Amino acid sequence: MLDPNGHKLADLRLKRGLTQTALARQIGVSRQFFNQLEAGRVMPNVVIALRLATALEHTVEELFGNAAQITDQTVPVTPVGQNLATGTRLRIGRVGQAWIAHPADTPNTLSAGFTAADATLESSGRARLLLAPAIAAANVLIAGCDPALALLQPSPGLTASGRYHWIDCGSGRAMDLLVAGQTHVAGIHYAGPNGSGNVQELRKRDPKCRLSLVRFTRWEQGWIVRRKPGQTFTGVASLTTGKWVLANRDQSAAAYRWLIRELTAARIDPAKISGFTTSFASATEGAQAVAQGQADVTIGPQAVAMAHGLDFVPAEAVDFDLVAANTWWRSPAGRELLKRITELVSTPIIAGLPGYAPTQSGSIRLRESIHTKSTKTRRKK
Repeated sequence: MLDPNGHKLADLRLKRGLTQTALARQIGVSRQFFNQLEAGRVMPNVVIALRLATALEHTVEELFGNAAQITDQTVPVTPVGQNLATGTRLRIGRVGQAWIAHPADTPNTLSAGFTAADATLESSGRARLLLAPAIAAANVLIAGCDPALALLQPSPGLTASGRYHWIDCGSGRAMDLLVAGQTHVAGIHYAGPNGSGNVQELRKRDPKCRLSLVRFTRWEQGWIVRRKPGQTFTGVASLTTGKWVLANRDQSAAAYRWLIRELTAARIDPAKISGFTTSFASATEGAQAVAQGQADVTIGPQAVAMAHGLDFVPAEAVDFDLVAANTWWRSPAGRELLKRITELVSTPIIAGLPGYAPTQSGSIRLRESIHTKSTKTRRKK
């Protein structure tokens, strides 16, 4: 349990004649979460803790004791990233027994201003926390290239169990981080009807069926193109004309694999494509290069093209799935994420993004059933 004094909340609530539902509504959380809070299974974030303290007319320290104190405390961390300097602001999460630290400030994140950080890096391989350890431990790290992942972080009034930290990277890199224990969740979008490419990738990566897929959304993938007067980009054939410079994705990205498939089908030698050897970690980085005139075209979602004021040539719809350990999906954090996905797609927030369709969002594709079905199919043959 995160909070050994959870019973205090129930006592104080009952003394004020409040039900769990009433107090939960007052502080802006669900009754289910408040029930976990009173049971001592989770800790609120700072905003919710302050609202609760106000509602019960007690201090945060009186309600949560030492667990709520933001002290001058350091924890040992595993930094993810090359040559992180002392003082680097970090987004951290507890994966298993390890504190994993990703840089909070990157070229992509800084384009929208500073984001919330949880800690700063010390020279001794430790990080100095900027918030209570119990709250930082409730953070969820999600790696993947879909910008819609940033929408998982709700407004302060809707969450009380840490932050969702989006780590912007390609599908292959996301899976590498997951397998290495450096993220809780990986987002992937390998080409194939109804997410079959994602299932095939998981079979290769996870032969023991310890991971499961959950559908996040579907979006239109295509060519993000800089406008060039008198010239029209039509697809891979245009890359061979010498008039278009490609901002390519890194070789671990699903978009890179898709490009190789398209070139192979068209019998095009990659060596004939200007910019083929470039490498950008995400669609956002590639689009930034195109917008800045460093290249003419890259691969990514329609929404990214529009956000950068670029043209878009659609290619195909892709399914973006979230991957995590079976045991994690069954944990409170996993169930809370599933609930958050359901809440998100029940509003026009996702559907309102250009090229997005929240088809089957939140549906669980357990690997055990997938593996069993594929085995039976092979036996019949």
